[in-house]
Amino acid sequence: MVANDEQIHDVIERSGLLDVLAHGSVIAIASSCSPETCRRLAKLTAPKGIGIIDVPLVLGQEAMDNGQLVAYVGGDEASVGKARPAIQAFSKQVLHVGDIGAGQITKSINNMLLWSCMVANFECLNLAKKLGVDTPRLIEALGHGSGTNWSLSRWGKSTGKWAEKDMDVALELAQDAKVPMPLAGLVDQLVKPLNQERMKALLS
Repeated sequence: MVANDEQIHDVIERSGLLDVLAHGSVIAIASSCSPETCRRLAKLTAPKGIGIIDVPLVLGQEAMDNGQLVAYVGGDEASVGKARPAIQAFSKQVLHVGDIGAGQITKSINNMLLWSCMVANFECLNLAKKLGVDTPRLIEALGHGSGTNWSLSRWGKSTGKWAEKDMDVALELAQDAKVPMPLAGLVDQLVKPLNQERMKALLS
């Protein structure tokens, strides 16, 4: 798990790794990256008998600390099966969602929904606070209604750290697929100034 696509290429292509891995090895890319990066690298390693799967993880730092991560896995059945025991060591669920790159697409869709909810939550809680409502009590009450969502249930815990990168990846996928996503474009702009300090301020 490294920070970006360029570092993934550094580790897999430019480090000499492919010259020392045994035939039948599997490389698991746990970074969030372009699905096309995973597909291109899989084509590169296949002639060497080395499998590649993409294993982006969700639910954040708290889930990582508690061994409750969820892994969205893309790749062929044999490679996923071989890597599954290692992934299960740090994930509560290992969900095989399709061929190579499908894990990245699944995480991008997940993240678009997450950041959309977070922006909506911020606007609604800000309004509630301006109207004089006790926001912690409001959040508790909303947890029993149809407006509840994962982001709201743990309001103030998320840092919003990766929102900009996540939305950039998602919107690039949408652009490549020629799918208009006006709401996601707006969320991309609105989520950038959000941070943990601003979110926590609504609870006081």
